[in-house]
Amino acid sequence: MKKVLLLSYFILWTLVLEAQIIFNDSTIFSLGSSASFTSGGDANFKGSLINNGTIVSYQNLNFYENRNVGSLKFVGAGDQEIIGDTLFVTDLEINKTGNVKVLTAQVFVSGNLNVISGVIQTDDIDDLIVTGQSSEEGDGYVEGKLVGLSSGSPVSFPMGVNGFRNSLTFSNTQAGTRLIVNCLVPDPAELLPSDEMVGIADEVEWQVRAADGNTQAVVTANFSGLDFINFSNGESIRADGYAPALVIIQKKDTIYSILNSSEATPDAASTETSGRVVSTTAIDLDTTITRINVAWLPFKDKAVVYIPNVFSPEGIYEENRVFRPFFAGGEVTGVTMAVYNAYNSEVYRYSESGADLDLSLMGWDGKLKGGQPAEEGVYYYKIFVKSPGLEVEKEEVGTVLLVK
Repeated sequence: MKKVLLLSYFILWTLVLEAQIIFNDSTIFSLGSSASFTSGGDANFKGSLINNGTIVSYQNLNFYENRNVGSLKFVGAGDQEIIGDTLFVTDLEINKTGNVKVLTAQVFVSGNLNVISGVIQTDDIDDLIVTGQSSEEGDGYVEGKLVGLSSGSPVSFPMGVNGFRNSLTFSNTQAGTRLIVNCLVPDPAELLPSDEMVGIADEVEWQVRAADGNTQAVVTANFSGLDFINFSNGESIRADGYAPALVIIQKKDTIYSILNSSEATPDAASTETSGRVVSTTAIDLDTTITRINVAWLPFKDKAVVYIPNVFSPEGIYEENRVFRPFFAGGEVTGVTMAVYNAYNSEVYRYSESGADLDLSLMGWDGKLKGGQPAEEGVYYYKIFVKSPGLEVEKEEVGTVLLVK
């Protein structure tokens, strides 16, 4: 039996081979705890592998029947492959140009996943499972799907798509929670922003779910490669400035809703394509998919009122069935809203004030005071708003179109 033995005691042993290497069935390849083996060509480990050091590869690695393969590092240029059945890796580092394709049943990383540069490509949900930690260092990323296990500390997912790193970090999760993240380019036709959004970025989307049970998580997104000028959805909203925010849509929703966010960059009228957003609201995650995106929101130095110009009481989307104003940028302490028909007859009135206003109770559902459906057409409104954020009390007057 042939045996290749590399042990390290007080010094670092390094073996570098540049040609294609085949360790046949009768070979035992053993690497010491401080040693490294660098392969410049394809390395085929047909025999037994005992890796307590680090295998550094410029080409493909095929582990055949080996399962515990130790620490791996992919370097150099061009595309590479990691081949085998179910592999248990200690630390996995990618620091190269090009892609590393995962062609295995599964890869479990128990130590540190560090994608400094380059791309790890996965296809199936369980291709790459990190039970240790993922580093935020560098601009490399995982393209496709990644499973992370929470130990109670923040869980990072260094994801990306189309040449840009777009990572998520989940904190405040329960220990033992397995989260699955899929990073992809969304279908612009499915990005349905609310009236409070200028638009939703269509360059990246994260699809997130818990592998088993329910959990809550606070989300941090570090994004890049987003265009906050040209949107395929949304509309122009005049404001004092603009800022990114995380938005989500879950199974029961029809349009995206905003997560309260802090530490949002860029801000104001910036055209930067990268930044960071931290949600201040925990989201509920279960075994169904939650879609997370980045939207561009207007903000005011004082409270601002957004009023739609059309609604449909019999429409497909529940959010469009009621005519009501939306508020942002400040606390609202009083609202009076009246709607009139073409003959100046009042068909709806709402008036409330106080610090604990429930604004979800207001809105005209398109019915007359007697309960009959109103006719299709143009109606007139007066909306009076009182807010500590307004320099003066403000009244909005305009028209809204009711469509069937």
